[in-house]
Amino acid sequence: MNKPACLRRENLVTDVVFLLAALAAAALFCHFKLRLCEKFVTPEMFADIANHVGNKPWQYRILVPEIAKALHQLNLPVGLTLYGWARVIELGALFLSVVAFRRYLELFLHDRRLCSIFAMMIFLVLPFHLFFPRPYFANYWFDTPAMLFLILGLTFLHQKKWAWYYGLFVVATFNRETTCFLTLAYLFTAFGREKLPKIAAHCGAQFVIWMSIKLALGRMFVGNPGPEGFEWMDGSGVPHWMDNLRYFANPGNYPAFASIMGFLWIPVVFCYRRIGSEFARRSLWVIPPFFAGMFLVANIYELRIFAELVPIVMTAFFLILTDLVRTARIGDGG
Repeated sequence: MNKPACLRRENLVTDVVFLLAALAAAALFCHFKLRLCEKFVTPEMFADIANHVGNKPWQYRILVPEIAKALHQLNLPVGLTLYGWARVIELGALFLSVVAFRRYLELFLHDRRLCSIFAMMIFLVLPFHLFFPRPYFANYWFDTPAMLFLILGLTFLHQKKWAWYYGLFVVATFNRETTCFLTLAYLFTAFGREKLPKIAAHCGAQFVIWMSIKLALGRMFVGNPGPEGFEWMDGSGVPHWMDNLRYFANPGNYPAFASIMGFLWIPVVFCYRRIGSEFARRSLWVIPPFFAGMFLVANIYELRIFAELVPIVMTAFFLILTDLVRTARIGDGG
C-alpha cells in the first residue's frame, strides 16, 4: 500500500511544480510577446474587431474579441481594459496549451515527469516563430488559441471523443479557419484504419460545419472593408503566391525559414521511421497541405502562421528522441 501512496505523492508534486512553472513561463513569454509585437495589433484595432467594424480577414477571427468584450462588459473590479482582457486570454491560452500538450504527449509516452519536461520545451521553440527573425514577428490574438485548439483536437481524435471534438471544432473555427486541417489530420490518421463510409461521414460533417461558419461570418461582415473569404493578395495588390515566390527566390532567406519548429523538423525528416506512433507519424502529413494553403493566402515569411503546428513536430521529435535513447541503452546492455 505504501508504494501506490508514494507514487501518488510523486505525481502530485510533479503536477504542482509543472503547473507553477508553466504559468510562470507563460506569463514571462506573454510579457515579451506583447511588448515586442504590440505595434502590429493596437488596442484600437482590437476594439474595432470586437465592435464588428474591423477589416477582413481579421474580423472573421472573432472568438477572442467576443470573449474579451463579454468579460469587459461584466465590469469586474479588476481594472482591465478591453485589450487587457485580450492579454489575459492570451496568457490563459498559452498556459493551457502547455498543459494540454503534456496530456497529448502522455498518449504516447507514459511517463508524467518526462512529458512535463518535454511540454515545457515548447517555450524554446515558439520564439523561432514569434520573435526570430525580425521584423516578421507579428502578433495576433488568434495564433495561440489556434495552437491550443489543435492540441485538444488531436487529443480528442486520438481518443475518439467525438462529442468533445465536434464542440471544439465549432468553437475553434470562430477563432481561425485553419480548423480545416484538423479534418485533414483525421483523414490521414484514420485512412486504412477505419471504414471509408465512416471517414467520409466525419469529413463531410466537418466540411459542412466549417463551410457554414465561414458563410455565416461572411454574411455577418459583408459590409466590412477588406477581401471576401481569404486574403489572396497584399495591400499593394500583389498576389501572395507571387510575393512568396520572390521570398524563396532569395537563398539568403533560407536559413530564416529553416528555423521553423526550432529546426526540429530536420531530425523528424531524417528519422521519420523511428516515430513509434502511427497516429503521430501520420499527423505530420498535415504539414504539406498547410504549407500549400499558406503559400496562397498568407505571407509565408510570417513564421507565426506555422506556430500551431509546433506540437505536431515536437511530438514526433520526442518520440524519435526516446527511441534513440532506448536503442542506445539496449546497445550498451542497459
